[in-house]
Amino acid sequence: MRIAVFDFGHWRSAARSLLTREVPPASIEWVDVGEAPRHRPFVPPAPPHAGHTVPRRFLELCADAATATAPDRWALMYRIAWRLTHGEPDLLERDDVDAQALEALAANTRPAAVPTHRPSASRQVPVAADPATLLRAMDACTACERCTVGDAVGGGGDGPILIVGEAPDAAAEDAGWPLVGAAGDAIGRALARAGLPVDRVRTTYAIKHRSRPGETVTERRSIADRCRPWLMAELALDPPAAIVALGEVAARGVIGRGGRRDDPTLAHTGPAGVPVFVAPALERIRLGEAAGDERYADGLVHALLAAASTFAAHADLHPPVDGTPAALARAALDPDVPERG
Repeated sequence: MRIAVFDFGHWRSAARSLLTREVPPASIEWVDVGEAPRHRPFVPPAPPHAGHTVPRRFLELCADAATATAPDRWALMYRIAWRLTHGEPDLLERDDVDAQALEALAANTRPAAVPTHRPSASRQVPVAADPATLLRAMDACTACERCTVGDAVGGGGDGPILIVGEAPDAAAEDAGWPLVGAAGDAIGRALARAGLPVDRVRTTYAIKHRSRPGETVTERRSIADRCRPWLMAELALDPPAAIVALGEVAARGVIGRGGRRDDPTLAHTGPAGVPVFVAPALERIRLGEAAGDERYADGLVHALLAAASTFAAHADLHPPVDGTPAALARAALDPDVPERG
């Protein structure tokens, strides 16, 4: 009897039917559909109330072994299933050749073990560190999977408004400075539209190492959570007057959650009460600009203006005569504006 199968679920259905019909292993030729596509997959219909049961551990081993490339894996799995249900229920517990072969197949298909516990980043942050010491400690961090990818990139610049990106790219890693290259150009254009001087804005990242290929949004959120102690240490060294977070993941690093992204002028309460404004993610801004869509770039401009306006209110500075948001922002960042009274 020739049985063609293509995955574990298909093999399991076929094996259950064959065991119920008492078809011995020697009577079956198992064909992998990938090796012989001319054979249409076929599963004999199973009679009702099939009475054979096998240990859960056997099914778990088979699920792993089924993803191997060994051409005889289906026959091996059925042979063991037959023996388990025909007088050898303790087969997997014995020093048996078939059981050992199945164990080896399953082990070779499992991904490399990842440590379930990593040292917390909060325990690796040095106490009362200067910026250089803090950066060296970031580079030696082992709190997440990204720590082994490239060099850490800390904050840069000096100014009352802090722009927080998600994570460094290759350009930032090569420069050792956050938000440079194409990313820096996009931010520069937004600053120019808002009328904000570049030298009064500083930058950093929520995640200090660059991403690995294939990371999901959920993984990036988790990494931002783990990396948050480093960002908090940077903020403690030199607290900004206002923060603009570029996207949900960056906002999560700053305020511990994604924040509302539909209104970039909405102030969230950040560390030590610093207002945080959530702008669109930098990748969205760059892709939008490339397609001629300025909506995301507009969101960053609005967030920057809102941040500068908040700083003006906190600094108790004279408002500009015309009262426009851009003028208010420029006044907030102008070091020569006289104090009241």
